[in-house]
Amino acid sequence: MLTRTALKAWLAGLFVLLVANGGWLVLLQIHKVSVLTLCLYQISPIIVAFLVSYYSPRNKFLLGLSMAIPVAALCVLVNPICELFGFAVDSYGIGGQFIILLITIPYDIALCALGAWLGFYLDRHSRPKYREQTR
Repeated sequence: MLTRTALKAWLAGLFVLLVANGGWLVLLQIHKVSVLTLCLYQISPIIVAFLVSYYSPRNKFLLGLSMAIPVAALCVLVNPICELFGFAVDSYGIGGQFIILLITIPYDIALCALGAWLGFYLDRHSRPKYREQTR
């Protein structure tokens, strides 16, 4: 069961993901896509999984890894939106969306696993260790 803090961390990660995808669509529409914005969009799953993992109180890695599901779902949703805007897309229709989902799930799991591991690792190793000194 998720604690309130874990739920807040997960929802904050989802919000960051929605902002990243919305920003990407806006940049596509106004034709202001650069290499930097493309790189930021591509690493947004790592950033989101890192934030969720870092701020979750328990089950850090699993919560960070669970962000792969909304990342893949948004990837599938962005494709027809780009098609509506008039941009060329790779796959059309329900079959195409299913193929995109099958391709993006392993990719998103790998990216979210990296971000979740970084959040878990940095949270564990950034805290000072207090030791009792006995004499």
